[in-house]
Amino acid sequence: LVTILLSSIQTAGAKVIKLDNKNFESKTQASRGEYSGYWVVAFCGQTDRCDKLRGTLNDLSNELKRTSKGLVFAHVNYDDPKNKELLARFQIQTSPTLIFIEQAHYARYSSRTFSKAKIKSFAQLHASGESFKQVPKPKDVIEETIGPILETVAGFVFFWPVAFLMNHGLAEMPARILWFGVLYVTGKTFEETIW
Repeated sequence: LVTILLSSIQTAGAKVIKLDNKNFESKTQASRGEYSGYWVVAFCGQTDRCDKLRGTLNDLSNELKRTSKGLVFAHVNYDDPKNKELLARFQIQTSPTLIFIEQAHYARYSSRTFSKAKIKSFAQLHASGESFKQVPKPKDVIEETIGPILETVAGFVFFWPVAFLMNHGLAEMPARILWFGVLYVTGKTFEETIW
C-alpha cells in the first residue's frame, strides 16, 4: 500500500501528453515548423513493454522538467484505429516506436532497448546521431472531401459544354482556349476529362 501511494505521488506531477490523430498537429506543430517544444513521442500499444516505456517517459518528464526547457514527452495509442492515419504518416509499423520532433523534422529512435538512460540521452541531445526527415504534412480535410466534388462539378460545368462546342465546330478557337485553360488549371489530360 505504501509503495502504491509513493508511486502515485511521484507520477502526480508527470506531464506526458496523450496525442491522437485529432490533436497531434495542433499540439506539436510538427509539419508547420513553428516552435512548440522539442517532442519525444512514443507510439505504444497495450503491452507490458509499452507500459514500462510510458512509466519511463513519466519519470523522465518529472526529472527533466526543470533542467531541459522545452522538452515535451507524449504518447500515441498504437492500437487505436482512429490513429491509423497518424501511424501511416510517420510510417510507424511496430510498437513501441519512439520519435523526436524538432521544427518540422523528426528522427526515429534506433536503439532496440528502451532504457531510461538511453531515452534520456536521446531526448536531451535532441536525437543526436540519428537521421532526420521532413515531417510529412497531414491530409487536408478540405482537399479530400470537397476536392472530388469540385472536380465533378467542373466536369459538368466546363468540360462537357466545351467538348460539345468543339465537336460541332461551333466557336472552335474560343472553345479550345477555354478547354486548354481548364486542362492547365486542373492538371488533367484530355482523355481524363472526357472519360
